[in-house]
Amino acid sequence: MLYYCKRIKSVLVFLAIISLFSCSSEEKSLQKIYGKDSLYFQGLKKLEANNKKEAIRYFRKSIKEGGFYTARLSAEELTKIGDIQENLSACENLIKKYTDDDALILFAANMAKQKEYAKIIENTENLDLSSCKNELASYRLKALMVKKDARFEEAVYKWFVCRSYSREHYKFIQENPHFISDENKKAILAFRTEVYNRNYPEAYNHVEEILSLLSNEKELFLEKMLISDIGKTFLYGKSQDWKKNADFMKNLADNLEEKKDSEREYYARFYAARLYEKAGGFYTLASESYKKAMETAASDFQYDNALHYMLDFSLGLSTDRAIKELENYSSTWHDSEYFSDFFDRMSVLLLSAHKWNDFYKVFTIIKNHAANDDCAKFAYLSGRLLQENLAQPVTELGAEKEAASLFRITIECCPKMYYKVLAAERLNISGEQLKELLLSVKIKENFSADKEAEKLLTGFADFGFPQYVYPAWERFYWRNTHLSQETLQKVSFFIGKCSEQIPYSYFKSLRIASIACTESDKNLSEELLKLSYPQNFHENIAKSCEEFSVEPKIMYALIRSESFFNPEIKSNAGAVGLTQLMDSTARDIARRLKVESYDLTDSQTNIRFGTYYFNNLYGRLDNSVILASFAYNSGINRVRKWFATSKKELYTLKNLPMDLFLETIPFEETREYGRKIVSAAAVYGYLYFDCSPVETVRQIMK
Repeated sequence: MLYYCKRIKSVLVFLAIISLFSCSSEEKSLQKIYGKDSLYFQGLKKLEANNKKEAIRYFRKSIKEGGFYTARLSAEELTKIGDIQENLSACENLIKKYTDDDALILFAANMAKQKEYAKIIENTENLDLSSCKNELASYRLKALMVKKDARFEEAVYKWFVCRSYSREHYKFIQENPHFISDENKKAILAFRTEVYNRNYPEAYNHVEEILSLLSNEKELFLEKMLISDIGKTFLYGKSQDWKKNADFMKNLADNLEEKKDSEREYYARFYAARLYEKAGGFYTLASESYKKAMETAASDFQYDNALHYMLDFSLGLSTDRAIKELENYSSTWHDSEYFSDFFDRMSVLLLSAHKWNDFYKVFTIIKNHAANDDCAKFAYLSGRLLQENLAQPVTELGAEKEAASLFRITIECCPKMYYKVLAAERLNISGEQLKELLLSVKIKENFSADKEAEKLLTGFADFGFPQYVYPAWERFYWRNTHLSQETLQKVSFFIGKCSEQIPYSYFKSLRIASIACTESDKNLSEELLKLSYPQNFHENIAKSCEEFSVEPKIMYALIRSESFFNPEIKSNAGAVGLTQLMDSTARDIARRLKVESYDLTDSQTNIRFGTYYFNNLYGRLDNSVILASFAYNSGINRVRKWFATSKKELYTLKNLPMDLFLETIPFEETREYGRKIVSAAAVYGYLYFDCSPVETVRQIMK
């Protein structure tokens, strides 16, 4: 017996040695792959093991030898560890090497904790309060106030009136309610605060006072942001004298035009247009004001914003006017995706008004100018209108061949999945051609991956730091940093496997993958598509679908569309969990299923209740998957009403096609929800259930 105990002990010791050797071997392999960048990750490992001394050593070495991102992050880590003096010293070293706003914010935050306000003032002397990050401006101003610096009131007033009012402005006022002594300036800042809080009636009570102050006080100036706030107050305040206020803004704009002050003129023109529009009956004045605003725009965004409002205004008057303006201006906008909501509204109006040929005409106008998804939508629906003999062909091909050509154009646009799979169904695409189509994606132009950024993200994964991946990816995403498909696929997969280590891992993994699937450096891999359409909560979904006779691909599509697989999500309306159930609906379901107590954040319960509810709607709506989906989102009574209305509007058709019905639903949210369900179910069927997207589309849309 003693012999066997000794043998077991020897084996355990041997395994422990092998394990240590294996870990050491793996660590050396990673050091070889990541080179000097591994110093940062090794520092994080030491920090994780609470070995701060060794962590500091690695971080200091990384600052000298690491890559662009790892050196910077190492410098930031040093500001968080060690004693107070070490922290402050690290902060000063950080801003010596990095002079951007983010470094200064970190520096200022640490200095503020230690009440080192003089150092904040000293190191932000050259700060431009009209353009720096608001958080940084707030730190400087707080330091000036605490030190009773004579420059404070002028600086804080400039910050409040020279730029858009932000959360930081409001926070500053809340924390320092008596920060300014000049009564006139105080009144102007109070006015801006009321507008920020959308308390327009109260702001309107003070607008004449503000205008009087600005015209009589030489030291006060009618800044562009004040013009914007006054315009908003005129629009949404309690007065309905919109024409009078519009004339005021137009006269102001004319005066600014004489002074060649185009920056302020833009805001006066824009709000004059909005007010003439709201007054009604002043089409020419409103239209001319929008166009002059476009002429004075200081940025692409300002131009597109004025054009967007002008197109919306035209659409509100008539679709004919909107089409005419599209012909004139569709080639001039800068960000085509900014106009997608306009095209969505225009589509509904044209279809509901039976303007089939005009719908087709819009496609011919925008096909080289609108966003890919908008072009695809108008191409596909124009083809369907031809097939249903509602629109007339514009070529000699005949309706059917011309429709097929439009469906091919739909696919060539590389749109999101919905119109892609619908066009594939119409063209009866199958086999390898279908697979190629599903994996096709809009290719990024002039793509060049940021290798340093990629090394940072994959380093977090390889060295085992899931908590760092998503925040780093999000920063790169908002900065439009180019990342390759391989990198995004790797970190998405890694996060998805770390559900016990980081909160909302399924959601985070899915978000990275789904964004990667909208635009990439090359066509998608099937692995990335699976990460974007995962089988999370597989056992619970399979069990509930079997219990209530619902196809799993439909429930996967529903859960992905409703919650992005986040079991703890709660909507503004109060819907809870994976299948987004309201409390009242859940109580009714629980009564029917004879469940006495339940928790909607429990994934098994939520999925079971949601599956039951969907099947109930399916049975009450003639076994129609798409109608049940609409009802799940907007309620069964609304869907029945919409369906009856659309049948009347499309009275020329014997059977109401569901793809055309979807486009006439008056709720944008429900239209988009239906598109998500159809496209997601088609992909889930293809990836996991050996069902062609063509078959899924036909099944859902029948």
